[in-house]
Amino acid sequence: MFKYLTDKIVVGSYMGMLRIFSPNANKLSDEGSADAQLLEVQLQNAIIQVEVGKFVSCSEVLHLAVLHPRKLSVYSVSGTAGNVEHGDQYQLKLVYEHNLQRTACNMTYGTFGGVTGSPLICLVSIYVLVSTVCKVYRFSLYVKLEFICGHIHDYFTR
Repeated sequence: MFKYLTDKIVVGSYMGMLRIFSPNANKLSDEGSADAQLLEVQLQNAIIQVEVGKFVSCSEVLHLAVLHPRKLSVYSVSGTAGNVEHGDQYQLKLVYEHNLQRTACNMTYGTFGGVTGSPLICLVSIYVLVSTVCKVYRFSLYVKLEFICGHIHDYFTR
């Protein structure tokens, strides 16, 4: 995903703006530094949640999973070394996406049921529909609860 193995901060907004920052403790200032922002992309839909993981089965590289109200998109982030003082350039490329039949609420990912390889992404709709996807859509399950409060990960770890 990135040239250097350092921490990154990925932020998505309800306005569809996706930003990736590389904070540097050596360059602390009140306003932050311009080189801390690696990427800024305006997506077409609101961003509900962003996760980073190995979501492509044929790759060991980290990818971004972006949850929109009616779509799950998985992106790769690639960088090109800069030849001038402006630094490196990063691009976002869509790897795959799933259109959702119901409005999404949140997601989590992991090796549910001992699945090996790339993790499954588990989506929850506002109508308590639990779906798992990888590169292909897996299944959906209606849960008999009135409403799931909080993040779905809390329910899988109980």
